[in-house]
Amino acid sequence: MINLLPYEDKKEVEREGLRRFVIVAVFSLSSVFLVCILLMMPVYISSYQESSNLKREEDLLKQGTTAEKITEVTNEINKINAELSIIESSAKSASKLNIFKKILSLTPGGVKINNLSFAGQGVSGQGKISLQGRAGTRESLLGFQKNLNDSGLFKKVDFPVSNILKKNDIDFVINLDLK
Repeated sequence: MINLLPYEDKKEVEREGLRRFVIVAVFSLSSVFLVCILLMMPVYISSYQESSNLKREEDLLKQGTTAEKITEVTNEINKINAELSIIESSAKSASKLNIFKKILSLTPGGVKINNLSFAGQGVSGQGKISLQGRAGTRESLLGFQKNLNDSGLFKKVDFPVSNILKKNDIDFVINLDLK
């Protein structure tokens, strides 16, 4: 094919082709960009709504921290109360230990205590003590009963008659009510 156009016109045609290419390229890129924006809009809207929901939840949680603090303080108070009750019970058990020592000091020589148990009744200083043991003679067991009655530590000394049926080697049970 013969090219009959002058050089200037050839340049003009090339420029026009380049111009058309640029216009088509810009239009195509703009179209692609516009389509991408349109496709991204639902994602953006849902992300924005999710973000606002998270902010609302965060505000609610910040307000809820006062309730959590109250719960935390209540738990701490309960722990302290539990520790105080342990200390109080150990103080009570120390007084019970003194009572046990007094009972053992009231025991005469012929009497041996095999079992000594305590059942508290919740009121400070009250409870029941059960003594089990063996006495060599009836007289030593009756002396022990008299010592317990005369000590003034007990409201009631329950001394069953079965304790004194035998004359020697007597297995006995005595129930005591603390004052």
